[in-house]
Amino acid sequence: MGIDLIIGIVGSIIAATLIALMKFGMKDHLQRRMTSLRTRWMSPLRVVLERKGTDAVSAKLVTWLKEDQYQQGPRAGQFGKRQDIAETIRFDPNESPRLKPRLYQTSWACIALRKHSLLPAALERARISLERLMVTGSVMAVMPAKRPEKVEAKVSVRHTLRAAHTLMVLVPGSQLATSVLRKMLDPGSRWECKDGGWPQHESARPSSDLWASVYAIDFLDYVHTNCPGMALAEMSVLSPLQRTVAHLAREWQRNRWAYQGAPAAENVIHILNCVALVLKRLEPELLRNVTHFIEQWITAEHHVSAAYLRECETIQLGAASARFAYFWFLVDRNGERWRTLYQDAIEHFELGMDASDVAFLLDLTNSIKHTS
Repeated sequence: MGIDLIIGIVGSIIAATLIALMKFGMKDHLQRRMTSLRTRWMSPLRVVLERKGTDAVSAKLVTWLKEDQYQQGPRAGQFGKRQDIAETIRFDPNESPRLKPRLYQTSWACIALRKHSLLPAALERARISLERLMVTGSVMAVMPAKRPEKVEAKVSVRHTLRAAHTLMVLVPGSQLATSVLRKMLDPGSRWECKDGGWPQHESARPSSDLWASVYAIDFLDYVHTNCPGMALAEMSVLSPLQRTVAHLAREWQRNRWAYQGAPAAENVIHILNCVALVLKRLEPELLRNVTHFIEQWITAEHHVSAAYLRECETIQLGAASARFAYFWFLVDRNGERWRTLYQDAIEHFELGMDASDVAFLLDLTNSIKHTS
């Protein structure tokens, strides 16, 4: 009887302590430590960083990207072999996931590798792949049909903009990319919608698509800031860029950038990594508002919160940490937040990561290497 009483008292004390810890904000910390203990043995990259430094980490990330590039089939030369098919469908349920090009993954991999002069052979394969996609001047999207013999193909404005942007990065002054830019700036093309957005597909009655508009901003801004020798860019790019940024601001007010099957919590950080620097210059108030919105998912110690992972149940800690780290690097590279998130991404490397996440880590790793 005495032993039962003692056990009961001890149990009550433990329960009360746990409740107090959770009440005072320790829940995320406890969950993080448990996750860390479970996954530390799975993270050889963390060991590499601690024992061999950033050069060795960069080499590991480059190898990961090299192995993530398709070597054959319709996507030969593109990156994104490890991308989750469910994520592809979530962002575009109307396009055939079997044939959809991996342009988001390919673009970020190419941007990071080109920036740091890495994997030239892989970049050449990516260039060939992109030019093959754009052989008609645009990227076609294959739409699922009820009858297999009736496959419907449409000009995908969204894919075309991302492919042209990536080509311009790989081949400055690319004729294919320049022809897309001319079409963007031609009022007769009907690509830019009346509200300043851009459509997913070419149509007689186009309606704005969030991600096509994001890609338009990213491409127009790249040309505006990196191609000063292009007379076409100097004369014409800034006005449509400003209109599209204004459209993006209205979309934020309307639905917080939720998109298709992807909730705002998942989609916002993807968009920010494309447009944060543009917003910092052209729409700083919008950037402040969106940053304030996402800060709810970052703890006081600069980690991704358990609440975020619950809300985005298909996203794992490593991928989420890489995405948030890259955003805070873009807007506050002298701060500590992105460095903590970077360490989390390294510790949980490969958990749910795709080529864009690894490209972010590669860029961050090389930035650390060049500043240390």
